[in-house]
Amino acid sequence: MTSDASFCPFCNAPLATDQSDLPEKLPCPRCGEAVSRDRWQRVVPSSAGQPAHAPVNLKTAKKNTFRWVMTIWLTMGAIALAFALYTKDFRRKNDPVPRKISSTVEIASPLDWPALAQMPPKARMLVGIHFEKLRQDAETRELLRKPLPEFLQPGLDLLKKWTRLKLDDLDHAVIGVSAEEKGILVTAIVRTRYPYEPKEVSQALVTSKSRLERLRSYFQFSTAPLGEGGVWCLEEQTLVVLWHSAELTREHLEAIPAEVGPFKGNADVRKLLEERVPKTSMVWSASQMDEKLRGWLQAMLAFQPRLGPILKLDAHAAGMFSQEGIAGLGYFHGTDVKATQELAEILRNLQPTLVKSYKVETPPPEVQGAEARWITVQIRTDQSRLRQLLGDAKK
Repeated sequence: MTSDASFCPFCNAPLATDQSDLPEKLPCPRCGEAVSRDRWQRVVPSSAGQPAHAPVNLKTAKKNTFRWVMTIWLTMGAIALAFALYTKDFRRKNDPVPRKISSTVEIASPLDWPALAQMPPKARMLVGIHFEKLRQDAETRELLRKPLPEFLQPGLDLLKKWTRLKLDDLDHAVIGVSAEEKGILVTAIVRTRYPYEPKEVSQALVTSKSRLERLRSYFQFSTAPLGEGGVWCLEEQTLVVLWHSAELTREHLEAIPAEVGPFKGNADVRKLLEERVPKTSMVWSASQMDEKLRGWLQAMLAFQPRLGPILKLDAHAAGMFSQEGIAGLGYFHGTDVKATQELAEILRNLQPTLVKSYKVETPPPEVQGAEARWITVQIRTDQSRLRQLLGDAKK
């Protein structure tokens, strides 16, 4: 007789028979499945007085199978655990970035806004808007309700067209204007509330020319009939949007600071931000004219004579903030004494009706020199009246 046992491939039962002439398949004594005769053990009776070959112990066979299964299972588990521990640091580096809301809402002074820190130094006219502050303040959140104020809608529509960013994606933004020999450069540094997807930007600008600048995606495109535009994915929460009335060059990108730090712009503009713009402003603007900027403004305002008084300005700083409603404080510096008097008269004659209070002040007679050319405007209103006021201003 043979000493090796065979087992059913379906139920693991031992297969043994003393038949000499086996058919192609025999039914398993346990599960009844047909099993090929090659798997059956042929038991040959022993000599007289000796029993036939004893059947295999099924319990022992199952234990052996269980041991093999557990051994393979535990070995694979140990290998997987070792691999997981070995690659832990690498996998953590590749984790998806959580969409955390930016903490910049706590920043008080506009001079400390991250977007301002990355503005090119040559910008002489600046505008800042902190969308997250406007959202969180009960006195101002209505300003972001649709329909949006007319001064916001065109810019947001253009930003959405070029980057696919929506209003709810924005934390704050700073826009700067500088004049060059060849044209006007407008730079917008946009900070988002959470990391954006560069792929979304590339899909929005499928017809643009793309390249890497500082290892980050940059897209440049024509804005015919006038100038060129560019979008630079500078950081995971910072986008740079540029427009030049003639052409964008690499020098324009190199002028943008690589890291967030102190504002490196014009000293006169910095002084305006430090001394004239209210520290808690949610919307603010500041400018210091130079001959190039004044020349370009004069050419552009030739078609808008009602905006001519802007050319009488040498500098300005203004901010809107929340204080028992909405308050605004602006400082306007005339080019000379005569221009200052004319500006003061224009501002006094405005007398907007949709405000709680409106005051225009000039320095007292004893103040002389450049300080005598400052005009102060104070305004107080609420968000519903301000929405109406902005609509009337457009008309």
